[in-house]
Amino acid sequence: MNVNSLFDLSNEVAIVTGAAGGLGFEIARYLSSAGATVVIADLNIDGAQEAAKQLESVGARALAIQLDQGEEASVIAMVNTVRNTFGRIDMLVNNAAMQHREPLTTTSAELWDRFNRINLRGPFLCLREVAKTMIDNGVKGRIVNISSMASLVAMNPGLTPYGVGKSGINALTRGAALEFGGSGIRVNAV
Repeated sequence: MNVNSLFDLSNEVAIVTGAAGGLGFEIARYLSSAGATVVIADLNIDGAQEAAKQLESVGARALAIQLDQGEEASVIAMVNTVRNTFGRIDMLVNNAAMQHREPLTTTSAELWDRFNRINLRGPFLCLREVAKTMIDNGVKGRIVNISSMASLVAMNPGLTPYGVGKSGINALTRGAALEFGGSGIRVNAV
């Protein structure tokens, strides 16, 4: 049995952050194969445009948008563009993250802040703005936050800042699920 036959995302719009390559692109490709219109939101606009072209070359509907997810104005502009272009947002996959190995003893405050800006502030901003749009439009949508085993156990030396951010993602997910469940918005972490 083809797993895509188990669900149909036709007429749905999904935003995937960090989708210019890697796991984000694979998520976007999978969602588009199920029929979703996929928004490739990435800081790397050239990579996002190339990813959108790849999806379109196999018949998918895709839109590339440059997104600096740690910048509130960028997130708001992205959500407004998607809403104005497609009229709705049905799904958000908070995938974009920064991973860099650095011992705690040499992790600068600036690097710590950069980790938190990308790995925690950005997903919060995206979740908040997309949830507001879903609620305003009466969409019973889905928000998926990409977490990591590093949120649960110390995986490798030098990954502490990454693990701290992913632990925050887990807490954000639980709180958002409780807060938005009454509006029919499902929030999960993978």
